[in-house]
Amino acid sequence: MGRYFLLLLLLAYSFLFVISLPDFGPSWDSELGEFQFGDKTLAFLKSGDPASFDIQPRNEEAKVFISSGWGDAHPEHIWSFGPSFSALSQELFSTRLGWFGPVTARHVFLLPLVLLLFLKFFRFGRKYLSDDIAALAVLALACYPRFWAHAHNNIKDIPSSVFI
Repeated sequence: MGRYFLLLLLLAYSFLFVISLPDFGPSWDSELGEFQFGDKTLAFLKSGDPASFDIQPRNEEAKVFISSGWGDAHPEHIWSFGPSFSALSQELFSTRLGWFGPVTARHVFLLPLVLLLFLKFFRFGRKYLSDDIAALAVLALACYPRFWAHAHNNIKDIPSSVFI
């Protein structure tokens, strides 16, 4: 029963995620530097031109945000996965397909990552407990308000939690 419940949960979550995604805007971090970093990474990957990967901050607020000692000395190591996939998601779902607005489209890539996280969480719970308990644990995580909000607009933490 737990597996069927999980499948139903993943389908329902996907539906609710997509219809509620436009209600979530960018996070504070995204506006100050992550979107810019992702755009520059995507421009570099598309063109191969190192000049397109100039990662100088666009304003003083962004400089404060990205200036964190080590991060200031090595900006190429900061936020590569989330912002890059966010820019790619915007390119695909806003620019090319036109399904979402530019900000909303930047967060669409989070849905498959959240579903992957749920599956990993389920497999962990099933290994140590049972299918039913694991499915209930996934339901609890999916309904947790803070996770719901992060799953919609946090382009750093969700990918990190999936791949760590």
